[in-house]
Amino acid sequence: MFGGQTTVQIARQASGGTAITTMTSFHPIPHLSATLETAIAELGMDSMRNRFDEGPVQQGLISVQGDVGFRWQPEIIPVFFYGLTNVISSTNATPGSVSATHWFVPIQTEFDDNLSVQPWTIEEYKDGQRAHQYTDSLLSRLTLEIAGGQLLRGTGTYMARVSSEKAQTAPTYRTGVEVTWNQASVSLGGAGWPSFETLTFVFDNALEFVTTLDGTQSPRRIRRSGFRTCRVSGTIDLPVNSISGLFPDFRAGTERTLVVTVEGGTAISSGGFNRLKVDIPTFRYSAKRYNVTGPGRVTVGFDGRAVYNVGSAMLFLLSAQNSFTSY
Repeated sequence: MFGGQTTVQIARQASGGTAITTMTSFHPIPHLSATLETAIAELGMDSMRNRFDEGPVQQGLISVQGDVGFRWQPEIIPVFFYGLTNVISSTNATPGSVSATHWFVPIQTEFDDNLSVQPWTIEEYKDGQRAHQYTDSLLSRLTLEIAGGQLLRGTGTYMARVSSEKAQTAPTYRTGVEVTWNQASVSLGGAGWPSFETLTFVFDNALEFVTTLDGTQSPRRIRRSGFRTCRVSGTIDLPVNSISGLFPDFRAGTERTLVVTVEGGTAISSGGFNRLKVDIPTFRYSAKRYNVTGPGRVTVGFDGRAVYNVGSAMLFLLSAQNSFTSY
């Protein structure tokens, strides 16, 4: 078995506890990596019995955690946006157009009493035998990375309640093209900033397993354990006097809008192109690093965060325009 033969497919569940079995409902993910694994805690008997040797072991909590690494593709990345925000709103870009726009806004309600966000069924095939099925898979964290000269990439970190085996099904991949760095543009405070070299967004739902006395070895619930957050980090090239407002913004705690737009490729309709957008209505710097390490050029490393915007009632807004109408 080779990595190139492995498959990952993800389908949205209508309710918790009920896995999706209709394969046409699955989104095949052209993945870079897949580290989803079933973990079984070991409960060692720790009472003293007049001997030096440890006692026998019993099985403890059975759970699933791991990552799915992927490239940005306009028709695939909304699967991860949806998993992060728990909601989607879609409309046709223009009447009769084959392109649609999907908006993903983090909401202030939970999916149900047991699961804080939208549950998904994941089929992962990687051992040359049977596929692994993970039911009630919740997206705990989403990382989006943009780097100059590179294909854009991301990582979805999942937590799942139930794991099982099933027969592997062959996916039918969509024909989407992976996104390159030169399709991305950055706006800060309403003005274009072409000097960013890298940008990384980490969206965290702060989920945790909750185990109850329900007679099973699986977690009963996956619930929030803290605030939902969005952290931003990156590197900025520092031409002479071109971005002199960096330190004053950091020093004064100035908050600005931060928008990354990715657009281009082949038109999918008359005047319509694939478009992905990350919109942070209120962004502020947390740390800045002007490091001089030698005679070469100087760059600025920074950390920052999204701040809840009262006016728009959101922490962030994600959107995608593509030719796929339903998720």
